[in-house]
Amino acid sequence: MIIALGLDKEYLEECYQFHQKILNNEKRDSELEYLNDSYKEYHVLMELVREAGTALPPYQKVNK
Repeated sequence: MIIALGLDKEYLEECYQFHQKILNNEKRDSELEYLNDSYKEYHVLMELVREAGTALPPYQKVNK
């Protein structure tokens, strides 16, 4: 997931959904669980980065 921190947010979402569908269809539950856990951790990391104000676009916090 560290590599994912530098990827485009929309592309990461597309990849996640693609692999989630494959693993779900193939009944690979342990790998699907790992994917989902990693994705949740990614969101936690990104929130920390946003709050710290150290994110690169498109993850920068917008102050309005």
